[in-house]
Amino acid sequence: MTCPHCRESARCKGFKSRQLVSLFGPLEYSRHYYLCRHCHHGISPLDGVLGLRAHDLTPAADEVVCLSGLEDSFATAADTVLPRLAGLRVSESTVQRATEAAGERLAEAQHAGQTFGPSTPWAWHKDADGKTVGYVSVDATGVGQQGSRGAKAEGRMAYIGMIDNPVPEERPRWANPTAAKRPEWKARYVSQVRSLAELAEPLRRQASQVNLGGADRWVALSDGGIGLEDFLRANFPRVEAVILDFYHVAEYVAKLSRVLHPGTRTRTGDGGRRRARNSRPPADPPC
Repeated sequence: MTCPHCRESARCKGFKSRQLVSLFGPLEYSRHYYLCRHCHHGISPLDGVLGLRAHDLTPAADEVVCLSGLEDSFATAADTVLPRLAGLRVSESTVQRATEAAGERLAEAQHAGQTFGPSTPWAWHKDADGKTVGYVSVDATGVGQQGSRGAKAEGRMAYIGMIDNPVPEERPRWANPTAAKRPEWKARYVSQVRSLAELAEPLRRQASQVNLGGADRWVALSDGGIGLEDFLRANFPRVEAVILDFYHVAEYVAKLSRVLHPGTRTRTGDGGRRRARNSRPPADPPC
């Protein structure tokens, strides 16, 4: 066969076994093994056909390990989550390598212009004027970082963009008012720990995939963070209004009240938090 690394000829050296970790326990299988005499790389084509990677996890086990690595620390995922969730016993370093490798593949896919989820035009719901509306939002959140050997490191900002199609309470405003049951709340997300400007193209591609352009109106949502409204207006020029998240406004009002009325600090602060809780919208349904 042709070596994928140097394009020279690689000769079959016989069969070579490999041990894997699967959701059903350890597995071992044999496959043809090729060795390139020019670059000295070993190749087993069947590994690629089966979707196997450098670590010894089957594709299903790899997915479960990566999901656990996203939800908690690599150590907790290896020592607690995976044994109880799927009976998997892998090392912390295996969880780290698998999760980081998945992140690298995701970044490569985004840079290549790949979108996620089916390319399906959404049926946009209507506003009070009877116009169909598509929503776009962007937010930022701090992500803690850890330096070498557990040393402190400066945190980074992660930006999250969303294209969504919220379902109105009033049935006549649904895209299909005659539907037998309430429509599903649809949303597409893009998130990355890179600059805000780099979020623009992936988010626009997701918007195109669900035909945001087919909505009569575009409305943006923001928490008022620096640069977010400018980003939304520059990258989604049809946005007619940018709505400020009132929950964040309530938090700022509470802080301002403590500055303006320091003598009533506790009462004002508690009242602000209580009003913020009461005004906060219910959690979004699963998307």
